[in-house]
Amino acid sequence: MKSFAAGFCLFCFAFSSALADPKIPQGQLDFFEKKIRPVLVENCYSCHSKDEKIKGGLRLDSKDATLMGGDTGPAIEPGEPGSSLLVEAIEWGNDDLQMPPKHKLKPNEIADLKRWIQMGAPDPRTGGSKAGTVTKSEIDYEKGREHWIYQPVKKPAGAKKLDEVVLAKLKAEGLEPVGIAEPEKLVRRLYFDLIGLPPSPPQANAFFADVKKLGREKAVAKLTDQLLNSPHFGERWGRHWLDVVRYAESNGMERNFLYPKAWKYRDYVIASFNNDKPFDQFAKEQIAGDFTNSDEAKIATGFLAIGPKMLNERDKEVFGYEVIDEQIDATSRAFLGLTVSCARCHDHKFDAISQADYYKLAGIFRSTTTHFGTKAGGGNRQASTLMAVGENAEKKAAAWKEYNQKLAQANKVAKQRQGKVNGTKKRLAALKKQKKPPAQISKMEAEMAELTKEMKASNNRIDFLKKNRPPVPDYAMGVTDREKPVDSPLLIRGNPETKAEVVPRGIPAVFEPVTGLPKIAPDASGRLELANWIADGKNPLTARVMANRIWTHLLGDGIVPTVDNFGESGQAPSNVELLDFLAASFMESGWSVKNLIREIVTSDAYQRSSGHHEKNYEIDPDNRFVWRQSLRRLDAESIRDSILTFAGELDPSPRDGSVVDQMGDRNFGRDKKATELLRKGIGTTHRSVYLPIIRNATPTGLKIFDFAESSLIVGKRNETNVPSQALFMMNSGFITNNSKKIAERVCGTDGKVRKQNELIWRGFQLVLGRSPSEEETARAAQLIASHENPDDGLITFCQALISSAEFRYLN
Repeated sequence: MKSFAAGFCLFCFAFSSALADPKIPQGQLDFFEKKIRPVLVENCYSCHSKDEKIKGGLRLDSKDATLMGGDTGPAIEPGEPGSSLLVEAIEWGNDDLQMPPKHKLKPNEIADLKRWIQMGAPDPRTGGSKAGTVTKSEIDYEKGREHWIYQPVKKPAGAKKLDEVVLAKLKAEGLEPVGIAEPEKLVRRLYFDLIGLPPSPPQANAFFADVKKLGREKAVAKLTDQLLNSPHFGERWGRHWLDVVRYAESNGMERNFLYPKAWKYRDYVIASFNNDKPFDQFAKEQIAGDFTNSDEAKIATGFLAIGPKMLNERDKEVFGYEVIDEQIDATSRAFLGLTVSCARCHDHKFDAISQADYYKLAGIFRSTTTHFGTKAGGGNRQASTLMAVGENAEKKAAAWKEYNQKLAQANKVAKQRQGKVNGTKKRLAALKKQKKPPAQISKMEAEMAELTKEMKASNNRIDFLKKNRPPVPDYAMGVTDREKPVDSPLLIRGNPETKAEVVPRGIPAVFEPVTGLPKIAPDASGRLELANWIADGKNPLTARVMANRIWTHLLGDGIVPTVDNFGESGQAPSNVELLDFLAASFMESGWSVKNLIREIVTSDAYQRSSGHHEKNYEIDPDNRFVWRQSLRRLDAESIRDSILTFAGELDPSPRDGSVVDQMGDRNFGRDKKATELLRKGIGTTHRSVYLPIIRNATPTGLKIFDFAESSLIVGKRNETNVPSQALFMMNSGFITNNSKKIAERVCGTDGKVRKQNELIWRGFQLVLGRSPSEEETARAAQLIASHENPDDGLITFCQALISSAEFRYLN
């Protein structure tokens, strides 16, 4: 663990080239900085960097040098860990090639390096770095505060509508907006964006009728309100938030213990979006909900408990600081868009956040107990309790604990007594067989009778305890305050063994003149104060970050493209006036997510066509200024849920709990029964948000279409178009089985015999929401006719529809 902590301190340190490299997805960049760079710096740079005597002609301190390799060839083959010399060296399978030579890397470090190579070895480095360097720099807070994120949110003067701000920017950039999308495109866009499901033909027709009767604007507003009030809205938008908070139902890493109660946090998030819980309250509950009497708010603190943890770490202090770092990272990036954890081992190299600022927050979380569950044993050295919730939770939990202690003691005594009974029985049988004197046998029989009596008493005691078992309390993941709060010392290079001065609990100093800094009482952890500060309207980041997240999901790209990083190393906003307009509107509406979504989707900016415009494209090829709607691929859940809908198989009801809860508290990686239950859970026809999400075991149908990596904060998913997706759509049992059911629906259940052209028309209407052209009808008929059996041809036709780009993309 020392090597990890020491190496981690170089995150964001050596190379300014890591600044928002647009070629590397943010999630991959984060993975490299947190998992790969520290291991290379700590274990490899002393022999393989430009500042040291290079051994074997190999440098590992830059991307080009690593790819070039040394005397024995390239160190890595991107995408092929099995063919990479680096992997062969770190696995120590070859006696002549073992690196580092003095010690083997930890299993999790080897796994991280292999995973990095598998994802293509994304690497922002352009130069070398001197290993082990630690610098102390003075943060210039005044200069730091000049950055736009620290300026108060200010609504553009005179702007009353979102479109006014967008059009002003387009005009300034010499751009002109394209036209509004056709009703067929709009209805599909609204349904998928707001509830993640396709409109049925009757639903689409109802919208078309409203457009004719009421006009586009009123028809869109009417449908928007209907969809915002659907229970499916929370399932759709709750999943967006679950991406951000790295939601999963297991620990991941080397000891992949399950989190059986994680689903309670999932359901809390879904309900919060459905109820349009004010976002400031939503934020406060997730950071400090345990300060209320509300079980719902206490469950919300699961946000701080569901992250991955190094359960096989022997050192409790090291483990504690790893958990704290993960909590600081999640909190600062999810709500503030700041990479505060960059300052764990040294002052932040880009933002005005000092190492002391980091440990101000560390003290807050060090004064917090994290209840994540997981039982001891099976490699888990850091077992934890869960948090009791429900009526009389504390009394029930205490009674349940006492009951289990008594039962365990009773079972222990019974086992001991049974052992004595068994031993005495054998000795008695031996005495009789040896025909020992009757007196000796009688004495042993008396002893046996007494032991049997005692054994019966033990069994009666166990039966009594079980019959009088107290009510089982309800449990959830979450956090509570420690009995006595403690400050954290500043750890030199992030290493708990090298402590410096103690840092009082608090908020980063850069915010002092911007928001004011809350005072933390000596007997308070500071977590409630942190939550209130984050949710305060004076905080210039919270509303901006969430408004940008909402815009990203509706327009395809964020006004700030690096949605989880608003700092100096992130990308600048394309239209800061627009972002402030949205953030101000968000707060003015009482932090209503639904109101902000309504304002965006009823705007012309949202409803524009995604059509091409040559002049605009030359000026703004990335559509940063929103002259058109971006072409977007459906996410993994929408693809799966839509196919089930077309097949008539989707169960729209919320799932009760999770199959992971049925699996119980166990190490998933070492349990065949758990694997079988997972397979059953994945086979459910409930919406995808209710599928079991176990780290390192994401359902294939989700993973292949770029589902969020559940160990990382993912504000914006990758969007790939790769051959494996086409192969899945061609060969997956899920696809072929549902294609058959879609064909059955196209044929109808009324017993009516339909002509081929009508079947084709019904297929297009069901899947694509439109009628086919004459050419499309002819080509579809040709496809069906190419099969000996017309039924097989119709199934292939339906499979082609759900495999088409038109289905998988929103125009």
